[in-house]
Amino acid sequence: SRNEIARFGHKFQTMCEQNGMEPRNAAISAFAVEELLLNVLEARKIKDYADISARIYPDRMVIDFRTLGPAFQAGEMKLLQKISQTITHRTVAGMNCTRLELARRAPMPAESPVLPKAALKNAP
Repeated sequence: SRNEIARFGHKFQTMCEQNGMEPRNAAISAFAVEELLLNVLEARKIKDYADISARIYPDRMVIDFRTLGPAFQAGEMKLLQKISQTITHRTVAGMNCTRLELARRAPMPAESPVLPKAALKNAP
């Protein structure tokens, strides 16, 4: 259901942040996973399991997404195409396999850590 997908997206974002990803990049990565899951749920009407593998690198995140059913069509991926460096599709043993590569962008200024003035006064 949509609620389960939203809950999973939140957990995915938290997992990314706990593994060193900046909050903005973690949110974009979670959004990408939610979009893939929503496409499967709504457009394809497949109510089965999805296999998601995510790897965080210093410069990017790679998300491998596998489900049963046909490959995604380019028109279904417009939002993902805007946020992804690359998207590749293939079908292996009847499974739809999609790989997203998302660039890790520098944190927004609001996300940058700032030392309190008291800490600066006591700095060596």
